[in-house]
Amino acid sequence: LNGATRSLSIFGAHSFQTGIPARLFTILAFSAWLARPPIRMAPFWHGVVGVLLVLVPALLIAIQPAMGNAMVLVLTCTLVWVVHRANPQVVKWGVLVAILSFALLVPTLAWVRRQNIEPARVEKALAWWPYRHHRQRLAQFLDPYGDRGNEQQIGLCLRSGGAWGKGWFRGDIQNGGFLPHGVAGSDYIIATIGEEAGFLGCSSVLALCVVLVVLCLRVGAQTTDPWGRLVCAGIAFLFASQVLISVGMALRLCP
Repeated sequence: LNGATRSLSIFGAHSFQTGIPARLFTILAFSAWLARPPIRMAPFWHGVVGVLLVLVPALLIAIQPAMGNAMVLVLTCTLVWVVHRANPQVVKWGVLVAILSFALLVPTLAWVRRQNIEPARVEKALAWWPYRHHRQRLAQFLDPYGDRGNEQQIGLCLRSGGAWGKGWFRGDIQNGGFLPHGVAGSDYIIATIGEEAGFLGCSSVLALCVVLVVLCLRVGAQTTDPWGRLVCAGIAFLFASQVLISVGMALRLCP
């Protein structure tokens, strides 16, 4: 799609993004290398191999291009390393600081958008960044008068669903193609849920996501297996970041 090669077709009927399982397998391998390395080596070389275990898959994902997935992978593995090295009390405070930072980031981005920054200035300032579609996305996000086609359709989907929704598969906005079919079930899935299940459905899905993350972290905290603890932390961070990115993009809270 548009020159990207991030999807793999299976028998010409189904396709999936190869970066998604690659991130999971990388987290599993990196956690195993930290918790129980198969060979003994000097700490420096042990760290070098760990970095390569993360950077090589991240670079392969980035050149698809899927820089967002690559950045999430690097951030998640960094957090796994912090969990491995830091005191549990420090990790708890780190999670709290991350939550507060995100809570402050949302109003900060909203204030920046009200400054009427010209898209041309944004693209010029980011001319060094190799991915043109990233520059355009950020420029459109910061431009309050820019193209808001998808944003308007997402807002219409969420508002039209009301409190209870229109019923499963009865969302006339997304079924009618007003919300692009290519993203209605992936990037903007929250809009589809909002139209079909309403505010109650969206709240329930987000609450279940929070419960899943908390349970994953709780299992990791209670296990005595170092590898299991790191895997639980990595999966929880990966899942939480994907939920925040998906919902944030749909609600125009992040680019």
